Amino acid sequence: MDHLLATTIKLENLSLSGSNLISDEYWNRYFMEKGSHLKSFKVYHTDGQFGDDQVEMIANNCSQLTRLKISHNQKVTDAGISHISRISTLQHLGLEIEKTKSSTPYIQILDSIGPQLRTLSLGRVHKIDNSVLNAIHDNCQNINKLRITDNGVMTDVGFAHLFTNWLNPPLSFIDLSKNRHIDAAVPRDNPDNIGLCSLGFEALMKHSSTTLRYLDINSCRHISLQSFESAFSAEKIYPELQEMNISFCQEVNDFIVGSIFRTCPKLKKLIIFGDFKVKDVRVPKGKILIGMPNAMGMQIEGTEANEEEGRSI
Repeated sequence: MDHLLATTIKLENLSLSGSNLISDEYWNRYFMEKGSHLKSFKVYHTDGQFGDDQVEMIANNCSQLTRLKISHNQKVTDAGISHISRISTLQHLGLEIEKTKSSTPYIQILDSIGPQLRTLSLGRVHKIDNSVLNAIHDNCQNINKLRITDNGVMTDVGFAHLFTNWLNPPLSFIDLSKNRHIDAAVPRDNPDNIGLCSLGFEALMKHSSTTLRYLDINSCRHISLQSFESAFSAEKIYPELQEMNISFCQEVNDFIVGSIFRTCPKLKKLIIFGDFKVKDVRVPKGKILIGMPNAMGMQIEGTEANEEEGRSI
């Protein structure tokens, strides 16, 4: 950090992972002295360093910042997150904050800068609720990439509302993995429809069917067989979809996997770990099926154009 402070180079992009030996004092100095040049700042795995004061310093000093990512952070609190709402130049935002307690700071961000965001990634957001989904629906109209993961509070109704009559154009990248109800005593019961379930999944596929290229709904295990059948029925087509992760979706079976291959002509990779109803699927040429629960191998690559059985790897 001494070198960065001493150099005359005007860094526009800075990405640091595991920088837990940089003190908060040095972070403050860097943002005060060099922050005005930054356009992209990403910081990962800072342990007990980099907290609310540093996020405030970014908001006060980084006047050209368009991309911000703070990931695997153990010090920033809701108070620090709220400072991001003042970064008026942001277009790309990624947060994975361990101490998130409420939805309020996220709503502040979306109310303030939501209309200009192009990508939004909220990882491991265990405690935020449907009010954040409502704020995305009401404020964001230019998002191309959306990630919301590891939540056990948001409901199927909330996800369905997000994608229904949303003025945002169809997305190309959606990751809603691990949004599901967790109860060790009765894991299959979900009386309140917590997480991404059937209604939300159907609304998602309808909204972004024409442009979606990447979809991850890993562990969204309360999506029904009927919803999968409807989404990948014979008359549907997803012309741009290239990669899907539907692992640990308990209703996925041979018919659903075959339907996905038929309705997604550009699909290259389909991941199905933990989908134990998948028994015997023929993989078309140019496609890769990963996670097949059989003795032949966990990855099957299609080798024949007429959908003959693929090659196990």
